[in-house]
Amino acid sequence: MRAAKLAPKPAGSRSLYAALATMAAADIFLTSRILALGGIEVNAIARHALDAAGIPGLAALKAVSVGIVLICCEYIRRVRPVTSLRVVKWGIALNCMPVIAAGAQIAAAAASGRLPMV
Repeated sequence: MRAAKLAPKPAGSRSLYAALATMAAADIFLTSRILALGGIEVNAIARHALDAAGIPGLAALKAVSVGIVLICCEYIRRVRPVTSLRVVKWGIALNCMPVIAAGAQIAAAAASGRLPMV
């Protein structure tokens, strides 16, 4: 029986994987800052992880979810390399949404004087 030949990794997939991990880390960082300012976690699953284990629980949840996306992308890459790039790009886009929202919240708090500037 012949081993299946793997499709080559699409150009840029490593940098996209790094971008996904960076956006996930930015989400955790900004969420922790907002929580420190008295904000609340609006995602019910993340709120449960936060209540159960604090910021480390939130980071673990994010790490598992990003890991699942990356494992899926590597699996899909074997048969549909272009599709795997689309999946990781969607993952980046979805992780950008809370980062942009958190940045806007922090900027609004700073503009209104509710955020102490260091």
